[in-house]
Amino acid sequence: MAHILLMEGNPEKVRAAASKIGLDTATEIYQNAISSHFPELEMTVLNAADENAALPAGMSFTDFDGMVVSGSSLRANDSEFGVTNQIETLKAFCETGKPVLGSCWGLQIAAIAAGGKVGVCEKGREIGFARKVQLNEIGVNHAFFSGKGPVFDAPCIHYDEVIALPAEATILCSNK
Repeated sequence: MAHILLMEGNPEKVRAAASKIGLDTATEIYQNAISSHFPELEMTVLNAADENAALPAGMSFTDFDGMVVSGSSLRANDSEFGVTNQIETLKAFCETGKPVLGSCWGLQIAAIAAGGKVGVCEKGREIGFARKVQLNEIGVNHAFFSGKGPVFDAPCIHYDEVIALPAEATILCSNK
């Protein structure tokens, strides 16, 4: 059975505040979505924004088949531990050569981890849905978007965006 690592993007105080008002954490949202499509998939959560973050005893990154980086209320260019530890954790996981999926926050810290840059969204905060995301020629043929139309909306909330791609990055889709 495949086993993936889910890296929660929010620190404990943010997760606790969400829980207090009945909201799921970013990782719980991802877990529910992933489980609805792949119920047999095993998932382990790593709260890498927390000072005491650790994998379960006896486990290492090589024990996982891939990683998913969930959302976060943090800002990718901040120098606080919750941000820098997630970037370093992502770099360490990438050394396994196993796949990583990051959207919104996950994309931002992956870009930084690989040498790209993130900055404040020039056109302002995107909240609720990223509208009219358009697949390019490469994206239309990429397995990740199999079954997707060439233009779609996607849930998101972010203040920042990737402003300089890492050297070896390939753009699959974008919107205005």
